[in-house]
Amino acid sequence: MTRPTPRNLFFVLLTFDLLLIGFHLLMLADVAPAIREMEVTREDGWPSYYLFVKWLVSGMLLTTAAMKGLRGMGPLAAVMFILFLDDAFRGHEKLGDDLEEAGLVPADAGLGEVAIAAMMGLLFLALIFVAYRRAATATRPSVLIFAVLILLLATAGVGIDYVHAFTTGFLEKVIGIAEDGLELIVGSGFVWFGARALLEALDGSTTGR
Repeated sequence: MTRPTPRNLFFVLLTFDLLLIGFHLLMLADVAPAIREMEVTREDGWPSYYLFVKWLVSGMLLTTAAMKGLRGMGPLAAVMFILFLDDAFRGHEKLGDDLEEAGLVPADAGLGEVAIAAMMGLLFLALIFVAYRRAATATRPSVLIFAVLILLLATAGVGIDYVHAFTTGFLEKVIGIAEDGLELIVGSGFVWFGARALLEALDGSTTGR
């Protein structure tokens, strides 16, 4: 029997992601029955809760890898738990609204949310830098992979989201699906990364001991 691998796990999650995205597109085209809880863009929909679980599982996997001796994984686990809390409680959206209401940024351009996201990005960059410095030489390429995943997440959560704010009608719906769909896929990438890190820790080949 073939041993399950992080890659197998990623493809299973990716398949489920694509099914969710495809079903939403079919609903948009009035081909599939409208089930609002299945919309990937819905804040309280099942796909959103599915993504929350991905952040949490990724953080737990990286925490376990760090506890097993894989240096540099602790700060990356912190990034995942911050993402979980931010997504679960809509942190950067609420803080962005507070900035706009306080008149610190223009209220009609969505810049409050962008400003908070930028601050979070700086925090993540600092944590990734700490992780890179702490990691053994053999583990540092993995930290760079994590940084690429964060960049992809920023592309969806900040870049596409900002464009989304200026669209209307059918295009708005399509861009919204692209934004949240990409976040789902990147979330699967983080679960893959966490599982891969844990296997490396259990193998002991890159702990730097």
